Amino acid sequence: MINKYQLIIVGAGLVGLTAALAACRKGYKVALVGEQLAQFKNDSHAKAAKLRVVALNQASINAYANLNVWPLISANVGIFQNMQVWDQNSTGQLAFSAKETEYEQLGAIVNNLDLAKSVYQQLQDEPLCEFVTANAVKVETDDQSVWLQVSDGKIMQGLLLLAADGRHSALRSMLNIPCWHTDYAQDAIVAEVTTDLPHQQIARQIFTPEGPLAFLPLADTHRCSIVWSLDKSKAQQVMQLSNRAFAKHLTATFDGVLGYVELASERVSFPLKGHYAKSFVHNRCVLVGDAAHTIHPLAGQGANLGLLDVFYLLDSLPDVMSQLGDRELVKIRQQMRGRQAEAIENLAVMQAFKEGFSMTVPPLKMLRSLALNTVAHLKPLQRAFIRRALGPTDTGPSLCQSWPDKRL
Repeated sequence: MINKYQLIIVGAGLVGLTAALAACRKGYKVALVGEQLAQFKNDSHAKAAKLRVVALNQASINAYANLNVWPLISANVGIFQNMQVWDQNSTGQLAFSAKETEYEQLGAIVNNLDLAKSVYQQLQDEPLCEFVTANAVKVETDDQSVWLQVSDGKIMQGLLLLAADGRHSALRSMLNIPCWHTDYAQDAIVAEVTTDLPHQQIARQIFTPEGPLAFLPLADTHRCSIVWSLDKSKAQQVMQLSNRAFAKHLTATFDGVLGYVELASERVSFPLKGHYAKSFVHNRCVLVGDAAHTIHPLAGQGANLGLLDVFYLLDSLPDVMSQLGDRELVKIRQQMRGRQAEAIENLAVMQAFKEGFSMTVPPLKMLRSLALNTVAHLKPLQRAFIRRALGPTDTGPSLCQSWPDKRL
């Protein structure tokens, strides 16, 4: 028996789960496919997953509020009202405030797993969503449909397939979509820490010659999540330090801005690599999230970009999707070309930031300082950075646009 759906989504990470929920709310019959679904049933997530946080911009917050997910997690998120960035080796510094916007916050630091569980919880009540705990095995398309065979033998037919199955996307390989890769030659160290001084709802990042270090405020006023990007050899050395030595080194690297820092969790590290697929669309299959692109985490935009893939795509689909003809497929391709252009732009910007702030030549240090201080003192530039940090809250996808009560 062949099961028929309007939308087949492969991948049950945050982007895939969110895509399924948003599609169901739009009235589509959805199949959500992925072996990761078993982890939600038995809560068997790896420790690295339990420490990972995402920095949601205001556009993503709006979307989760409109999907009724935000009330489930809002009490446990770290709201940040301000952002501070400075260069350890120069006088350059920059600060943004929510006071320059119509919102009370610039964004929120959310535990990735908690957010995914909240979306999964909402999906449990969606009669239009079917969970398929299996892996994709084979995909084919024709003029009318996409066909997916999974590891439990089930065959599914849909109008459109979304590949949200991560950086090492099996679907991308099955579709023979080439991918451009870059290795940042760095590892990111992630942990939770407690601080002597309260974080004051400020997201802070310092650029050092060894790599950027971010302190992201959590719900507890003396607790932060850190993301410390270091060259691989240095990261290995830092990971081997005792907890006490690690805390001491971390405090010094962060210029003691929040007083003495102590570890409040295990430390985990993972390699940093960037990529983008040469095409985000192949016939009736669309790549979204990490299957389509990844960037360096120094700007904290990776999750937001993946979610925007989904929200923009859903806006390009008809409200009643009984079929997808050539006109609708052209619109999808146009929309995803825009997403690909943004992905390439972000990859280039992140590469430039990484290389620019790692150089210690005196003239470059002066230029970095001048650039940061110029943005800090020119209001039009500052407003442009703030709008970028907030995400497309006014002219973006319908889910990302605000509602009458903008204060969360």
